[in-house]
Amino acid sequence: MVILPKPGGRPSRRHPLLHWPDLTFRSMEILGRASVAPRLRLLVHKPTFACNARCVGCDSRRRLHKASRRNELLSFEQSIDLYHQAARMGLSELHLSGGEPTLYGRLPELVAEARRLDFFVSLNTNGSRLAEGDLAERLFEAGLDGVMLSLYSHREEVHDGLRQTPGLWRKAVAGLRRVAALRRERKPDFLIITQSILSRENLFDAPGLLDLVGQIGSDVHLFSYVEGDYEARLVPTVEMIQRFRRETLPELRRAALSLP
Repeated sequence: MVILPKPGGRPSRRHPLLHWPDLTFRSMEILGRASVAPRLRLLVHKPTFACNARCVGCDSRRRLHKASRRNELLSFEQSIDLYHQAARMGLSELHLSGGEPTLYGRLPELVAEARRLDFFVSLNTNGSRLAEGDLAERLFEAGLDGVMLSLYSHREEVHDGLRQTPGLWRKAVAGLRRVAALRRERKPDFLIITQSILSRENLFDAPGLLDLVGQIGSDVHLFSYVEGDYEARLVPTVEMIQRFRRETLPELRRAALSLP
């Protein structure tokens, strides 16, 4: 995984997945490299498995979520009770994921209750609903601390192709812009992280994507790898990886250093 911080950008609050300022993954603590014994900090809650995208690389997760739908999801009241239990155990960070968590009707209420318990609350989303109506405003009012928004390319056709959902790129970019604008207006320490999965379709788009999200206002962009590609349709070939290292990584570095 490659992490490229925005030059000079150092959010004042900690994100559940990252340590500032050295961007050390918490997994390093779990692996025993920390000087003190690790403790539980992060609760990941998926209030819904529903999703409005059909990502090519999500087959394994779809099967898992389909099986999970046979079991009843936590009710709103059970979710709140879970947060209280986690707070009593000393956990301090809540990461809301899915599915697509913005499809959950009472999401702002979950955020508000978690903030009352002094959790750092972040949201993992495809961004498609953040520019619809007043959802983003309601999440800010509830106290949301950060978003992790997925964007796979600066080219609309590539992103929508990987998502298998026409129109999703425009909605995601609009959502990112809305969140960036709300941060400027209401909450300067709000953390914006963008992320993408590198595949054959978008491997060489990385510099253009980084430039796009950086110009809009992303603090950090995460590049991850393909999971569950059992038919080897998405994993880059050896030749593509060699070209990426030779040509794209230098471009990626230049793109990162040129961000405002």
